[in-house]
Formats: sequence, structure tokens, C-alpha cells
Amino acid sequence: MAFCCSARSSPGLRPRRRCHGASRCPICQRNAQVEQHLALAHHVAERYVRASGCRGGAGADDVHGAACSALVPCIERFDARQGHRLSSYAVPYLHGAIRHHLRDQWQPVKVPRRLLELQQRSCSRQKRRLQQGLEPLTATQLAQELGTSTAQLKQAQEAWRVLQVDSLQELAEPASPEHACDPARDWLLEQLAAMPPADRQLIEGIWIQPQPKRALAARLGLSVAALNSRGAELLDQLRQKARASSAAMVV
Repeated sequence: MAFCCSARSSPGLRPRRRCHGASRCPICQRNAQVEQHLALAHHVAERYVRASGCRGGAGADDVHGAACSALVPCIERFDARQGHRLSSYAVPYLHGAIRHHLRDQWQPVKVPRRLLELQQRSCSRQKRRLQQGLEPLTATQLAQELGTSTAQLKQAQEAWRVLQVDSLQELAEPASPEHACDPARDWLLEQLAAMPPADRQLIEGIWIQPQPKRALAARLGLSVAALNSRGAELLDQLRQKARASSAAMVV
């Protein structure tokens, strides 16, 4: 059987034979689309770098690498029959892939993957019920359907809220359709809305829609040092609230 023409052989191995049916080979077609959309991946990555400043220890190369790597599963999952352009589907997908990659690699608050997966499963389950016109499940019912306990479910929700606090920049972008049901995001927006205007402007100016710190500090009547100190204090307060919160959430 001939190998795909786009697959490269490893060093020391015999060259792979050329695929003689490249026009029909799904791997060749996928790889061609990846090459065609590399510029889009770099564009999305560069926007993320400019907006976030690559906070948390990540570098621009990490962001660009995550975006390019995500092109393959993005193209494989794209369904043209839905009536959308590939680029329209790819932009929010790549943004999500970048955030997930950086969260896994650089997130200062380490959360077990099992909790993140549990939160994502619970959110998907509730979202399907809402789409079907059904009432959301209670915490007990949801835990039973997912095969877990209400304590673990609550732990997963609280962990997700803490991560959202550390990912404030995500609020600058509209939620993509697959992430429209995001209770942690809703919780965080409520917390910001309840803040004094000056504190909310400070958080928005540093993390959500980044502005030059000197200009932001002057507008708020602070020094840059005081701005940074107050910002760290507010972020810590949000983290503490996220950890302590035990309010029932529609996930």
C-alpha cells in the first residue's frame, strides 16, 4: 500500500513511496488545507500575543506553536455541511486551543485534569438539556448521571472558577458557540459588575482589554506601582471568592 505523499519518513528509514491518489487521499487533502491556513493560525496567535502579553510565563513561540498544532484537529472536525466557512470555524477553535494549551503548560493554579473534564462533561450535559427545552438537572441528578458525587461536582465547579479568574483576558472575546454555556464566565462577569467602577476599570485595563499602564494609572489617579499592587490585590480577592463560593450554579 502506498503511503501519503505528505508524510515524511523518519531519519534512517527508507523514503516512503509517493501517494498516487493525492487528489482523493483524505490525508493529503487535510494537509493541503493545513498549509493553506497556516497564515490564519499565525494571525490568531499574534492577536493573542498582543492582547495578553503572553502572561503567565509563556512565550510568543508557545502561542504560535499551539495555534499551528491545533490546525490539524480543527480541520478534521470541521463539517462543511453546517454551512460555515472553515476560517469562521477555525478562529474560535484556535483561540480555545491556545488557551487550553497555555492553561495546561503555564497555569500557576494546578488543577487535576479529572476535575476539568468533569466540569466540561457537566456543562455539556446541561447545555444539551437546555437546547431540548428541558429544565437543568439539580446537582444531585447531575452527579448521578455523570457517575460522581455532588462533592466532586462542586469541587470541579470551584476549580473552574479559579481558573477563569486567572484567565481574565478570555472575557475580551465573545464566547464561541461550543462554550456558550460557561457558568464560571457568568460568575466572573457578575463579580466584575458588582465592583466599584474604579476597580472594574483597573481589571479591565490590565487583563481584559489591556491598555498602557502609565495611561491607565494616570486616568485612575495612581502610580504604576500602586496600579500593579491594587491589581494583584483584586485578583487575589477574586481567587479567594472563587474558592469559597458554594452557590448553586447551572453548569
